[in-house]
Order: sequence, then structure tokens, then C-alpha cells
Amino acid sequence: MRSPSGHERSRRAKLLMILFVLAGQLLQLCSYTFIPALAAFRRWLLIHGYPPTYLFRHINSIVKLLVKSR
Repeated sequence: MRSPSGHERSRRAKLLMILFVLAGQLLQLCSYTFIPALAAFRRWLLIHGYPPTYLFRHINSIVKLLVKSR
């Protein structure tokens, strides 16, 4: 296997940089949408008398239902 040329190396570096930027954007989007939604859902569970661990105990069955519905 030959070593990559300077051009290939710089191209790979650019692709990696773009990938990291996109990953950062996705993480930021998740922190603004998914995490507050999860917190709100957890609050809703608490208000309606479910323990905070309710969601985590039933994630397995929720995932099974989602897989079945596909």
C-alpha cells in the first residue's frame, strides 16, 4: 500500500474537519431540541405520578413496540 500524497492528505484533513463541524452542529441541535424535550417528558411523568426511573425501566418495551410498528 502506497503512502498518501500531500494532496490526498490535505483532502482527508478537510473531510475530517467538515465531519467534526457537522458533528458539532448535530450535538448543538440535540442539546437545543432533544434534551429539553426529554426533560419536559420527565417532568410530565413526575406530574402524573410516575417515578423518574419509569422511563428508563420501560425503554426496552418502548423500543420493542417501535420496532414492531415498522
